[in-house]
Amino acid sequence: MAYIILAFALIIGTFADEKGLAVLALQQNTYDEPDNAAQRWLAYRSAVQFYVERHPDFAGALAMSDLGMNDERQFLPDAGNYVSRNTNGTTVITWIPLSASVIADTISLADGDRSIGIAHGMSWSSPLYGNMGSLPISVPEGDIVSVVTFSAPRF
Repeated sequence: MAYIILAFALIIGTFADEKGLAVLALQQNTYDEPDNAAQRWLAYRSAVQFYVERHPDFAGALAMSDLGMNDERQFLPDAGNYVSRNTNGTTVITWIPLSASVIADTISLADGDRSIGIAHGMSWSSPLYGNMGSLPISVPEGDIVSVVTFSAPRF
């Protein structure tokens, strides 16, 4: 009797393992990761902001080498940035041309961050919040753009 129970347990265990593996294989086939372009641009944006936090007197444009991102140059060929300073603080602008679906992925990955939108030359807007105002530099129409202003106490 013990052998019958053992055999039955082995059969059920084998069947359960096969079903589990089938479910795991199915999950791997149906999971779509967000586009890497979104993640890379968000990393680029963070690197520019981090640089400005560490160098509060900086103004102008940063090269990829300034950010330690030379290896990313091939993945972010048209990424741009500009840092301007005035009495209100330091404004950090980053942008890159991305497709509409990747822009949506980026905003989703950033949890609807208000600093991310779409450029319209000298202004920008957010799909979630509408017109967000002017830019101190012209950014190509339709590029995803991030505009963050650091005030003096932040430094």
